[in-house]
Amino acid sequence: MKKYLALFLLLIILQVFSVPYKTYTKGLNNRIVQTQDAFVADKILEYDLFSPEDIYYDWQTGSLLIADTGNSRILIVKDGLVKSIGEDYLFNPKGVFALNGKIYVADSMLQSVVVYTYDGDIIMEITRPRSPLYGKNTFIPIKVAADYKGNIYVASLGLTEGLAIFNSKGEFLGFTASNKPNVSFKMILQRLFYREHQDTKLLKIKAPSPTNVFVDREGLVYTVTIGLNKGGIKKFNVIGENILPEFSTDSNLTDIYVDKNENIYVISSQGTVYVISKDGSLLFIFGGQSYIEERLGLSRNTQGITLDDKRNLYVLDKESGRIIVYKATKFGANVIDAVNLYNQGLYEKSKSLWEEILKSNEQFLFAYKALGRIYFKEKDYEKAFAFFKISQDKKGYSESFWQIRNEWLQKNAGNLLIILFFMYISYEIIKRLFGKKIKKFFENIGNRISKNVILSEFFYAWRVLKHPVDTFEDVHRYGRGNIWSAFILFVLIFIVNFSSTYITSPLFSRFDIEDVSILDIFINSYLILFIWIISNYLVSEISDGEGTLAKIFIGSMYAMIPIITFKLPLAIISRTLTLNESFIYNFANFIIVSWMLVLFFIKVHRIHNYNFGGTVKNILITIFAGILLTLLMFILYTLFVEEINFITYIFGELMLSVKS
Repeated sequence: MKKYLALFLLLIILQVFSVPYKTYTKGLNNRIVQTQDAFVADKILEYDLFSPEDIYYDWQTGSLLIADTGNSRILIVKDGLVKSIGEDYLFNPKGVFALNGKIYVADSMLQSVVVYTYDGDIIMEITRPRSPLYGKNTFIPIKVAADYKGNIYVASLGLTEGLAIFNSKGEFLGFTASNKPNVSFKMILQRLFYREHQDTKLLKIKAPSPTNVFVDREGLVYTVTIGLNKGGIKKFNVIGENILPEFSTDSNLTDIYVDKNENIYVISSQGTVYVISKDGSLLFIFGGQSYIEERLGLSRNTQGITLDDKRNLYVLDKESGRIIVYKATKFGANVIDAVNLYNQGLYEKSKSLWEEILKSNEQFLFAYKALGRIYFKEKDYEKAFAFFKISQDKKGYSESFWQIRNEWLQKNAGNLLIILFFMYISYEIIKRLFGKKIKKFFENIGNRISKNVILSEFFYAWRVLKHPVDTFEDVHRYGRGNIWSAFILFVLIFIVNFSSTYITSPLFSRFDIEDVSILDIFINSYLILFIWIISNYLVSEISDGEGTLAKIFIGSMYAMIPIITFKLPLAIISRTLTLNESFIYNFANFIIVSWMLVLFFIKVHRIHNYNFGGTVKNILITIFAGILLTLLMFILYTLFVEEINFITYIFGELMLSVKS
């Protein structure tokens, strides 16, 4: 009994003191996996805040600045002392930033950006620009940031052109850091089928406006945008181009902070924190939302995030008016330190940290990438190659393979030439001694094949590579080719695609090849081909085409001969190439595909007996019919899924009724 009581008490203690959220990172095969806690909630700060909407740590002065929106003030916290500024002027301060002794405040109700000294004196106020460049846009500042040159970046509500930029004198300079319009497949379909007066509304689709902004110590601009599931976090270079890769996040991102090493900290309104390296690699995801009870580490409606020099992470909860302070764990500190050393090029110093991280979590993807780079610097190319493969780093994988290939060629070039020489000599000897017998042997095989209709027509298909016009003419006029030989080619298409999928170098394919299902390969092999054959037959039936469905099928299989013949050898050759020779693979692939398309053109021309203009017309209408057929299939699939869901729902309701 005492043992059970002790166990029960232990469970209660673990529940009370355990972290109420889980921490995730990017693991092997780019999957999100759970990892050790990187940051744990340490304490709560309360300053009688009412609906605060922004927080910023001024690393130059060591001050914590809070936009206390509901109380119409800016709170300044330093060394335990608290003071406020702006009560006598501000109405609705939503954003705060500080640099070089100046405090920048975005006030949406004043419709201005107010620049203060730390003593609370107003230096300058920026209102709506009168410049024609600003157009008819409203000016409702919600967030603000500045750089060392004194340029001020303002996120204004509904400003689809991006951020408004002002110089140190408050003069409008232009726009930057805009998002792209979010046009969905549904909108494209609507534009195709809606009437003109309906389409005018769709033409007004604009890019979402950035909802927060940050400028790092190097002067690079960062934004977050609410409503984007992908690409909600952006980092812009000096010419206004986003240099962060797009990845999926919460769609309710509210704030962003960048530390001195350019690591990025982003938070959503649900309390989810994203920690990202300077190159856009996801390091951690943690935090969460508290729906019922108050638990340390969870929040209700988070609007701000910042980081101090001691690596304390401050998260501002608008609803409770509290600030949650997180501190880095040993594991989290090791990862951040290792990333910083790695980004500074101090690979040797970071090596032991990465090895320790992998001991703690062997799924940590960034560690493999970093160790791959470290082993590469140490000229241990075999290990680097293995780690780059695990981390799916194409550039590192290619560089390591180039070195391994170079070393192998240096060691074996002589032997390779000797082997090739002996192979040539052996070929010439066999040709002179047994050439006639070998020729007669293959002639006998050819004669036997010619007696088998299916096999003879199957091998006849390869004649299309040398004499495409005559081959398709024979299919049309003289009935060459048959369904069974074409069906063998049909099966070979899948076999070739399946084999090349697994053989092609990951530099020209993908690393996570085990995630590719046979069904995916089957669909990729036959879906477009199926749509083409059906569409071409239907179009030809109403446009005086002479080809039957059987001839269209046979001709289409013949047109796929370049793929069947050369795709697999190219996949094998790709295993010997690096990214430096990617033009060889890409050019060869282009030739194969182009050859196939030319054969399809000749097939339509000869099978249906069209002239050149009729052939072009038939192909264009076939493509359009294929698009319509695809849309029809999609609609039918959607209706089928909805019907199944409806039947499942009704069945579930009936079962509940029977049970009750």
